Amino acid sequence: MQVRMFYNGLAVKGTLLVVRKLPERTIHVRPSMIKVNSDPSLSGGHSFNSLEIVSTSNRPKRALTSRFLITLLQYGGVPADCFMELLGKALKDVEKARHKTRDSLEVAFNHGDMDDLMSARMILSGIRPEDEAYLQHQLTTMTKEEREGFKQGRLPVNQCYYLMGTTDPTGTLKPHEVCVIL
Repeated sequence: MQVRMFYNGLAVKGTLLVVRKLPERTIHVRPSMIKVNSDPSLSGGHSFNSLEIVSTSNRPKRALTSRFLITLLQYGGVPADCFMELLGKALKDVEKARHKTRDSLEVAFNHGDMDDLMSARMILSGIRPEDEAYLQHQLTTMTKEEREGFKQGRLPVNQCYYLMGTTDPTGTLKPHEVCVIL
């Protein structure tokens, strides 16, 4: 998890990891994590110690490819058929959004920024897209936006996780090595 910590006048920012060699409830701060040093001239003032969790590594709602990622993956040996399969599935899903409430809701959530989630709220309140002209119009606009994204290489990929990295505090890894823990 990414955190900000204020401790005895220090401002620290970084990623917390579990290191079983350290005593419980111990946070080891590397010099690169210190963003603001304590100021001894302000020692008479009162400071508050706090730990703020900025973000955690959670499964994302939806991950998308890009033209650049597709190019790199193809160069690395991923066959073009793989991306055509993703495109085919994405086109089918967009088409289903016009006929199935659950798929309509997914499209409405994916493009909630277009109408402040109004379409999603309407569907959740029991309004069926085929019965409401405004909702049909919004979903048509949203699915058109999805198709435009496909043209730009933004294909949805299921079962993805964001990778959050940190330095190797143990010094175990050699140059050009990485460790992935799932």
